[in-house]
Amino acid sequence: MKKKINKKIFYLCLSLLLVIFLGFLLFNNTLNKPQDPESAINYVIQARMANSNFDYKKADSFYRKAHRADPNNTNLTEEYLLFSIMQRDLKQSFALAQEVIVKNPQHFLANLVILVKNINSSGVDSAINNLSNANIEKDSLLDIVLTTLKSYQAMQKNDMVGFESLNADIKDLAPDFYLYQKGLLDLYNKRTEQAQKDFFNLNNLFVNIESIIYYSQLLYMDGKKEEAVQYFYNYLGDNFLTQQKIVDYVSAPIIVNEKSVISDLIFRLSKMLSPDVDMVYLYSDSIAVANIALMLDPKNISALVEVASFYKAIGNYDKALSIYTSLPENSYYSRILTGEVVDMYKEQGNVKEAIAYIQKQIKIDPNNARLFVELGLIQHKGKNYQDAIDSYTKALQISTDNNFRIGKWLAHFFRGISYDKLGNWEMAEKDILAAKEINSTDPVLINYLAYSWINRGMHIEESLGMLKGILAKMPNNPNILDSYAWGLFKSGNYTEALKYAEKANAILAYDPILVNHLGDILWQLGYKRDAIATWARAANLSPEDDLAAELSKKLDGDFPPYLNKNVAEKDGYVPFAQKQIAKK
Repeated sequence: MKKKINKKIFYLCLSLLLVIFLGFLLFNNTLNKPQDPESAINYVIQARMANSNFDYKKADSFYRKAHRADPNNTNLTEEYLLFSIMQRDLKQSFALAQEVIVKNPQHFLANLVILVKNINSSGVDSAINNLSNANIEKDSLLDIVLTTLKSYQAMQKNDMVGFESLNADIKDLAPDFYLYQKGLLDLYNKRTEQAQKDFFNLNNLFVNIESIIYYSQLLYMDGKKEEAVQYFYNYLGDNFLTQQKIVDYVSAPIIVNEKSVISDLIFRLSKMLSPDVDMVYLYSDSIAVANIALMLDPKNISALVEVASFYKAIGNYDKALSIYTSLPENSYYSRILTGEVVDMYKEQGNVKEAIAYIQKQIKIDPNNARLFVELGLIQHKGKNYQDAIDSYTKALQISTDNNFRIGKWLAHFFRGISYDKLGNWEMAEKDILAAKEINSTDPVLINYLAYSWINRGMHIEESLGMLKGILAKMPNNPNILDSYAWGLFKSGNYTEALKYAEKANAILAYDPILVNHLGDILWQLGYKRDAIATWARAANLSPEDDLAAELSKKLDGDFPPYLNKNVAEKDGYVPFAQKQIAKK
């Protein structure tokens, strides 16, 4: 009985295995057989739509379906490969790259993906041998890649004659790449004195952030600490960098390894490619190569920043922010990109995240005055004026670095504006004048000070002189034109004021302040009906509460003291521009 049961179980299992095997064959045939090219086209369209909406998971699903429906479509396979590279999916990219090179053996991105996969799995020497056997066209981009890898091998063997021979053409055609490559390989092979010379020569030709950092670090290692800090500051000094942070960067140990070096060199090659974004596929050649470099070394900060910048440029702030905020806290880029990160959060209307990010940076670098200025700007925009004043005050208290000069006038200026918003003009004026002492040419600052004086009936002639000076350089700036018109109005020159107010409104027709001023000028000139219509238009432009209240009163016949309620009425108002046309 026991043997019979075992026999039945045996045949049952065998039958199940047969069914599973036949099912697998049927399924495999379904995957590999072109089923419906028209369906493939529809799937591609849906994939592109999902990609443009930054829904990459859905896009991948549609590309996968399209590829299954028409696996022999070369263009489709290449497009799916591009998408997979942009997603940094090495496994999928490798599978697609193998399909692509069957029909197009010289395909640059496909070969580059296979190269990176081979380096990861078999090592550099094996990957170079495989690429050498690929019958690469001379002087193609792939040939440059192969030359770069052979240069790496030559440096490993200390074969400088071979290295120079390999790079004879590149040295003339792309001296920046040649010097960076040589400096990086010298550094990797512990020829630090020669690497220092390479990076110095490069920095004299082109401004290269990584080269400047490496050179500064090498100077510091060489015992030239003050020179290292000064060199770094001369090239990369920024308001987000305190003196201590610069010391931290130049004194940090230099860490390079085989994969990081080759990844960096591949990334440098991306600079030879077009950065132009294809808005159909949402990629660029240079960004595709940057992503391939990241498949080899996911910590390649330069490549990460480049990719994040791309996502910011196409409006995918979530993706850009995910990269920016994951950069190492002690990296140079993490600090100098603070402003960009905050701006993206603000563009998204995510003020809380912006404040949280700045506060996190402040914890890392509590003596960075520029960070407090940035925090104050966000608080001011959120109408938290007292908090903003506190942040600006903190910035000014700790601002001892010379490189905070720009931030210092901003702290004074914006603290002044915050005081003004709280109704404390005495403190506001002191701060704005302090800002002007540091930066006497900024048009926004000059305009704000002049307009504030004019609006209070103070220093009108001086204000008009200041505004006239910046109008000579910026004759079509509507805000400055309006301030100048308002100064003329306050000095009683209504006819001349009208010319400038009309021009300001012609350039910027939807600012309730500018429209309100035009209405006031029209009223004083006697064009009452036009003035009332103009005030009504201003009231419909969503003015702030205080201006909305003023407009409501004027439309009800309750005029401020500076307007003549009993002015004689005139008809036939013709804008100044129309009068000029009529004369011609």
